[in-house]
Amino acid sequence: MAIDSPAPNSRRALLVAAAGGALAAIGGFVGRPAAVRAADGDPLTLGQTNNEETETTLTQTVAGKPALVINGVDQFEALVVTNANHTAISGGSTNGPGVVGDSASAIGVAGTSDTMYGVRGSSGGAGGTGVAGMSAIGHPGVFGWSGTGFPDPPVIAAGAYGRAESGYGVRGDVTISAGVVGYSGPASATVPGATARTGVYGFAGQDATSLGVHGKSVLGTGVLGTSDTGKGVRGASTSGVAVQGTSSSGTAIQGLSTNGTGVSSSSTTGKAHYASSASTTNPAILAQNTGGRAAIEGYSGGGAAPTAEAKTGIQGAANQDATSNGVLGRSSHGTGVWGDTTDGVGVVGTGSAVASIGVVGSGGLGVYAAGGIGLVVDGPSIFSTSGKQTIASGSSTTVSVPGGLGSDSIALAVLQTNKAGVWVRAVTQNVAGGTITIYLNTSVSSSTTIGWFVIN
Repeated sequence: MAIDSPAPNSRRALLVAAAGGALAAIGGFVGRPAAVRAADGDPLTLGQTNNEETETTLTQTVAGKPALVINGVDQFEALVVTNANHTAISGGSTNGPGVVGDSASAIGVAGTSDTMYGVRGSSGGAGGTGVAGMSAIGHPGVFGWSGTGFPDPPVIAAGAYGRAESGYGVRGDVTISAGVVGYSGPASATVPGATARTGVYGFAGQDATSLGVHGKSVLGTGVLGTSDTGKGVRGASTSGVAVQGTSSSGTAIQGLSTNGTGVSSSSTTGKAHYASSASTTNPAILAQNTGGRAAIEGYSGGGAAPTAEAKTGIQGAANQDATSNGVLGRSSHGTGVWGDTTDGVGVVGTGSAVASIGVVGSGGLGVYAAGGIGLVVDGPSIFSTSGKQTIASGSSTTVSVPGGLGSDSIALAVLQTNKAGVWVRAVTQNVAGGTITIYLNTSVSSSTTIGWFVIN
């Protein structure tokens, strides 16, 4: 390395010169071959080849000055040391750097190799570091490049930065643990152990906005997970969001799997998967099945989920008990469940058992049917506002209507017993009391059954 002054005053120059002097003492000088002019005990002869059989030591006895200063000429090395089969240059220090390389505008230390490492660093101590890089704010501490030539240092604030023309910018390989670990947080904090057999492990624990792994894309895919037989992407959380993806115009999260699960999310107490969108034209979640089965299946209960139904957009199933809901739609002010079709059926409810119910509607308006035909019932129907009432004797009876009455309610009644000269004369309503009173045209002395029905 070139030294501009034979007596440098800066600390950096002193370290550089001291290292150069020590290296020269250990390795000897190699110049252009000439006749041997010096041997053991002789003074060093410049411009000639000098041989020795014992070690030559040069010791600086004055503090603050280099042991040896070598000034070279531009475009050529100031010092060349070679060794055919072992270390050509070895630098050692008790409390300072073993080797220091400094350059104002070029490379401080350059190492090249055709088949091995250009630069190698190793540490045998429990608290040491093999290779450490440091740079001013705004530049990477360590820059790794794979390709032809050598680019200018990138203006990127990063501890380590890797770039490649055609291979990997950064790659980490490990047998059991994580190949690459990323951590965000205080340097003094304890980082949880990486999950075994993990390619990339990211951890951040500052606050609720911390992100262990963040993928972002302006036009493409933020995070892409693929798997041949397992899960393309899996997210797990004990109390927060397991997986969250954001994208300006592309796909926030995309998982592809040949035979397994494209994206899998699980959570102990939080949301396994949460989707949010501010779009006025697109849904927060879009699922499409081109194989002819259900696009989305929701299952509540233990055991294996039922087989996806054919030609179904959304399928819901629950098997816990009689209160289970396969699909529940709820709205504070609008429609809980809306079914619409061009030439089919908007909503279909079926019950496989005799006592089972296909569709149940409850609330202010349980079921609303509109269209060319408001409601079609194929099979028996049951209404809670209908029933039978028996008059043992007399000419009237009062019935309490489940759910009460409204101002527009209509009450109907008809005899269920064939009695000549007897019929229902009138049905009156007590809206406040929620009852109807059925009147016959005459008194009866034996049991007479009347069927009643209230609508509206």
